[in-house]
Amino acid sequence: MQNDQLSGLLCIQQSVLASSGLLQQTYDIIVENHAVMPQATGAAIELIEGNMLRYAAVRDSRPEVKSMQLPLVGSLSGRAILTGATLICNDSETDDRVDLEACRRVGLRSMIVTPIPYRGANIGVLKFYSSEPGVFGDFDELVTQLLVGIIAAGLSQISETEALAMKGKLLEAVQLKQEFVSMVSHELKSPIAALLGALPLAEDALASGETATGQRLLAIAMRNAERMKRLVDDLMDVHAMDEGHLTLDLKSVELSEIVSTVLADLEPTARSKQLRFAVTQPQEPIRLNTDPNRLSQAIVNIVANAIRFSPIGGIISINMELSANQAVIRIDDQGPGIPEEFRDKLFTRFSRVAGDHAPGTPQGTGLGLFISQNILHELSGGIQLDSQYKSGARFIIRLPTEQHQTGRGSERRG
Repeated sequence: MQNDQLSGLLCIQQSVLASSGLLQQTYDIIVENHAVMPQATGAAIELIEGNMLRYAAVRDSRPEVKSMQLPLVGSLSGRAILTGATLICNDSETDDRVDLEACRRVGLRSMIVTPIPYRGANIGVLKFYSSEPGVFGDFDELVTQLLVGIIAAGLSQISETEALAMKGKLLEAVQLKQEFVSMVSHELKSPIAALLGALPLAEDALASGETATGQRLLAIAMRNAERMKRLVDDLMDVHAMDEGHLTLDLKSVELSEIVSTVLADLEPTARSKQLRFAVTQPQEPIRLNTDPNRLSQAIVNIVANAIRFSPIGGIISINMELSANQAVIRIDDQGPGIPEEFRDKLFTRFSRVAGDHAPGTPQGTGLGLFISQNILHELSGGIQLDSQYKSGARFIIRLPTEQHQTGRGSERRG
């Protein structure tokens, strides 16, 4: 096998030299070469994006694998980046360094991950994995390190075109941040102005015995105070996620009860647009070992988006079912859908689809989907956009059922 692997390395080197020098081509050549690691059933190059790892290249045709993201904290890839060492997992079922739920979704039992260095820091990993346990050894470690050397050489010789593209992305990120700061300023300024206007008038009305007017003004003040609190809570949650300190309080709950509470809370907002909720669920209850408050928060963000983008008089469908030992929640709306060019940024912080929400409806902070994705990952689940759904937008949430909980994070975490 070693001779075949060395031949695979030479083949990769020749292919890279013959290519146009674009870094993505180098990534694709490495992961698509089967000879260099013949015992592997899949290969990936994962790069850091915020506090997550995304696939820059992957040899796996399954859409759910191609769209996966992994946390820096709690995954073997993240540990390799932080330690700077090549790490081998002989069996994901017994190795507490791995993200077991993600391994099971991919069908991964063993893997080898090697950090990719660039300008004094590790920016990602090269990973080979197998559906069988214990297939990688010391020679494979040498092979991955040689392959990472090819990647590092490509990184040091990024073409001017790619450098300009990276500069454009940086400028885009700066612009997004500036827009976010402006949005936060506006989101705080408006309710503060409403509070300062409503409270003195409410005080005067109540002092004059105008109870109904006073109560109406106090209700306005309360709505704006809640609006500020939601924004502050979102910002605090994002900070906690960045620091790895998101707190969970897990307990046994029934999924339909959580969904019913969420829809009851959002009913007044939906009614203001003459929207109707259509809910379907199996006859048998779906029990989860989860944090009901955090799960409600994640679902609220998705349904609130559906309300925001739905046309007047539309229907929002919420379907709950059991599939392959998972609870699956599908949330459909009849809005304009997610633009193709926006989908790769859908779950990033501060990202907002402009122009398609109903007139007079707040655009949102651009944090909701980012927060939901991180919460669901912490709950051993995930969320994705169904790109095949054409009648609006469909989000699919997956969570392990109580009897198939991995046991990780079963106590309160902070």
